[in-house]
Amino acid sequence: MISFSGGLYLHIPFCKQACHYCNFHFATSLVYKEKLVKALIKEIEITAKKFSNPELKTIYFGGGSPSLLTLDELALILDKICQQFNVDGVEEVTLEANPDDLTRDYLKGLKALGIQRLSIGIQSFHEEDLKWMNRAHDSHQAMYCVPLAQDIGFDALSIDLIFGYPLLTDEKYIYNLNKVNKWQVPHISAYSLTVEEKTPLSKGIKKGLDKLPDEDAALRQFTMTHEILEDYGYEHYEISNYSKPGMHAIHNSNYWLGVPYIGIGPAAHSYYSGKRRWNIANNQQYIRKIESGEDPSESEIITSQITYDELILTRLRTKWGVNLSDIETIGAKYSAHFREKVQELIRKGIVQKSDENYKLTFKGMLMADHWTAELFY
Repeated sequence: MISFSGGLYLHIPFCKQACHYCNFHFATSLVYKEKLVKALIKEIEITAKKFSNPELKTIYFGGGSPSLLTLDELALILDKICQQFNVDGVEEVTLEANPDDLTRDYLKGLKALGIQRLSIGIQSFHEEDLKWMNRAHDSHQAMYCVPLAQDIGFDALSIDLIFGYPLLTDEKYIYNLNKVNKWQVPHISAYSLTVEEKTPLSKGIKKGLDKLPDEDAALRQFTMTHEILEDYGYEHYEISNYSKPGMHAIHNSNYWLGVPYIGIGPAAHSYYSGKRRWNIANNQQYIRKIESGEDPSESEIITSQITYDELILTRLRTKWGVNLSDIETIGAKYSAHFREKVQELIRKGIVQKSDENYKLTFKGMLMADHWTAELFY
């Protein structure tokens, strides 16, 4: 049997309503929630049996909206995880949550279950922005949930904010950043709005009902995020992520650092033993396959070229960067290719080099996808 030491991601594919910009897999009907929780528990058991004493470093409930799970449902899932995996070395247990779900009793229950870190999808504190996004919560709930979570004892909090959308003026965005800093939230994820295909936002733009994001405004607000949060003492440790010293998100950082992970639930991805796996993105079909004992996933072997390209894509966007020794372990032709291509990016001020370690400069971060693609094999 193969060994495993890494992260466990559980995809909870339910939301109260569809945010206009979101292309993640979810359903707004909770009809199948009970069956899906049972399927998740069964998949946990089936998956764990593939390994010899599998060890977990992190546990992450993502989605969707994991905070739609009841405390009893979360308890059942966590109990099964503890039964099937070695959890002695778990460093972080995270749950993504929406402000409207975070009542005092629910927060107390999460704390009692061993949830250590909350990632709260606030996005904005402005009512008109939240309505435009079609978020389920309002500005009052956005304002109320963070102090409440802190009062319950959640010190490891992360707040999601979005910038670059048409309604967001610089003044409103500065207010959002200042508000989070005032609470001394230790971690902030700030994302530029992207228009994804098949989303309500994309359809609205095509019909002329919505405006395309202003690229200049998005770049300006990205720069504002960097400057304001660094001035407040946050470390810009990944393109979209900022933390107080020692408070970066361990689970997500491990993704960027190439640590293996197991994905449970519909549309969840896994990465281990030289393969990538992804579950079917359909709740009913996922449930049916799990109940009948079928494998709900497809897989691909990760070639040396994919390994190289993904190393460049993920590591360069972090404060840790990529070391030439990591590339050399993939193959001499890749290290030679990288050495050749990266020189021009260093000359342009896109990549900075320290010994044999390379990472994007702030200038490089402004167009990270473009510049990393320049280094692909």
